[in-house]
Amino acid sequence: MMENEEKKETSLEYFYRRTRNNAINLDYQHKSLKYSIKMYEQEIEKAYNEGWMQAAKDLLTLNQLK
Repeated sequence: MMENEEKKETSLEYFYRRTRNNAINLDYQHKSLKYSIKMYEQEIEKAYNEGWMQAAKDLLTLNQLK
């Protein structure tokens, strides 16, 4: 159950969750930051791809209406 919830969280939610209780451990924060940046890049790529797919679907629909 916990794994499913963690997979749905955004990069900022992940970073906050991982670092809120570890204010002193800078190495841990650094690792969490690097991973959350990687997650953010994946989120951007996914949104970009979904946008292109939606645009392609809209174009096909528009062409069928002509």
